[in-house]
Amino acid sequence: MSWSFFISTALGALIAVLSNLVADRTRWKHEEQGRQQEIKRQVYAEYLSALSRTDNALRDTARHMEASQADRARTATETFRNSGCYELRYQLGIIAPDGVVDVATAALHRLRDFRDAIESGIAWQDEAYREQRDQWYSVFPALRQCMRQDLTRK
Repeated sequence: MSWSFFISTALGALIAVLSNLVADRTRWKHEEQGRQQEIKRQVYAEYLSALSRTDNALRDTARHMEASQADRARTATETFRNSGCYELRYQLGIIAPDGVVDVATAALHRLRDFRDAIESGIAWQDEAYREQRDQWYSVFPALRQCMRQDLTRK
């Protein structure tokens, strides 16, 4: 038998093994990117939900006029503390690009300012309440859009 037969057989086997390794690596990379996107999508949704729930609770607190100002302030503080917003923002800091983290932080700060205004005694019919609410409402859609763009980016 000629050596060329063995060499060509070995070369063919090597090509087949390398092709299979490249295909497996490509498939693994694609699946890993899909898993990372799903994790990001989940954390984004949880963060938006936490912000929204906190906003709703703060608005309810500001409208609860039969409660004393001290009770409304305490409720606003507890609402924000128990919202999970800070914890989720820290998770965003690990998985999201800097642009998303910056907008997410700005949104949290606007919501915190809204809470601070309620703690200071403003009520839902006050102009200061509407100003704080409008500032919060201006940043929340921007955050959703920023997250949406990140999730659709290839």
